Amino acid sequence: MSISIPPYECLDAPRVGFDDIANEWARKRYDLRTEKDQSLEEFLRSVYGYYAVDLVAPHDGIPTYNAPHYECYVFRAQFLNDCVEIVGEEMLNEAYTSQLAEGAMNFGQRLMDVAQGYADKHGVSYLKHQRMPPESDEDSIESKAHILFSASKWLLWWGERGHGYEADF
Repeated sequence: MSISIPPYECLDAPRVGFDDIANEWARKRYDLRTEKDQSLEEFLRSVYGYYAVDLVAPHDGIPTYNAPHYECYVFRAQFLNDCVEIVGEEMLNEAYTSQLAEGAMNFGQRLMDVAQGYADKHGVSYLKHQRMPPESDEDSIESKAHILFSASKWLLWWGERGHGYEADF
């Protein structure tokens, strides 16, 4: 019996052996392999049921601020360090405290309020609806507002679907 929904299932990622698009994705992965120690059929059996998260369309649950050594749906809170003068030490420390869904939603809403206030003050509210980071210096007002909006939208997206987050250091 499962007590939670895995993130890739919540993302509605296509699955190898269940979805044509995931099967095609797996075949392409096989073709890219340099070592062909398995036949295509053996390879497809070995990845049967695998969720192809790479095929999920970009949205708030898949952050642009992540680290290559983590899953693509993990927000890297370290980016919030650039915003400490906006959010304060206490709120920054909260980003490094694991939360259940309710806590993630609460934190996400408070972070959104801070982001909106900061963006309104500096005339960059349009960044709330921009997925990709602005083409400006990482220490700019635009970058900081975008990081805050992205983090809060990520927290709200996952929290609304019953997921919290686990802080990782």
